[in-house]
Amino acid sequence: MVEGVTPSDTFPSQADAESWLGESWRELLDSGVEKVTLLEGERVEYEGMSLRPE
Repeated sequence: MVEGVTPSDTFPSQADAESWLGESWRELLDSGVEKVTLLEGERVEYEGMSLRPE
Protein backbone atom coordinates (compact mmCIF):
# COMPACT_ATOMS: atom_id res chain seq x y z
CA MET A 1 0.00 0.00 0.00
CA VAL A 2 1.25 3.46 -0.82
CA GLU A 3 2.00 5.26 2.45
CA GLY A 4 -0.83 7.54 3.52
CA VAL A 5 -3.34 6.40 0.89
CA THR A 6 -6.14 3.91 1.39
CA PRO A 7 -8.44 2.33 -1.21
CA SER A 8 -11.25 4.61 -0.02
CA ASP A 9 -9.32 7.90 -0.26
CA THR A 10 -10.99 10.63 -2.27
CA PHE A 11 -9.59 13.53 -4.25
CA PRO A 12 -11.15 16.96 -4.84
CA SER A 13 -11.31 16.37 -8.61
CA GLN A 14 -10.65 13.81 -11.31
CA ALA A 15 -7.61 15.83 -12.36
CA ASP A 16 -6.19 15.58 -8.83
CA ALA A 17 -6.73 11.80 -8.78
CA GLU A 18 -5.12 11.38 -12.21
CA SER A 19 -2.19 13.58 -11.19
CA TRP A 20 -1.65 11.57 -8.00
CA LEU A 21 -1.81 8.31 -9.97
CA GLY A 22 0.68 9.66 -12.50
CA GLU A 23 3.08 10.44 -9.67
CA SER A 24 2.46 7.25 -7.66
CA TRP A 25 2.02 4.41 -10.15
CA ARG A 26 5.57 3.07 -9.74
CA GLU A 27 5.22 2.91 -5.96
CA LEU A 28 1.84 1.21 -6.34
CA LEU A 29 3.31 -1.33 -8.78
CA ASP A 30 6.27 -1.98 -6.47
CA SER A 31 3.85 -2.66 -3.62
CA GLY A 32 2.00 -5.31 -5.68
CA VAL A 33 -0.84 -3.30 -7.24
CA GLU A 34 -1.25 -4.36 -10.87
CA LYS A 35 -4.45 -2.52 -11.87
CA VAL A 36 -6.46 0.41 -10.58
CA THR A 37 -10.02 1.64 -10.89
CA LEU A 38 -10.86 5.34 -10.65
CA LEU A 39 -14.37 6.24 -9.55
CA GLU A 40 -16.25 9.52 -9.64
CA GLY A 41 -18.80 9.05 -6.91
CA GLU A 42 -20.39 5.70 -7.77
CA ARG A 43 -19.56 5.98 -11.49
CA VAL A 44 -16.54 4.12 -12.86
CA GLU A 45 -14.21 6.46 -14.75
CA TYR A 46 -11.45 3.93 -15.49
CA GLU A 47 -11.70 0.25 -14.62
CA GLY A 48 -8.89 -2.27 -14.47
CA MET A 49 -6.29 0.19 -15.75
CA SER A 50 -2.93 -1.61 -15.80
CA LEU A 51 0.02 0.02 -14.10
CA ARG A 52 2.48 -1.96 -16.22
CA PRO A 53 4.10 -0.09 -19.10
CA GLU A 54 3.05 -1.35 -22.52
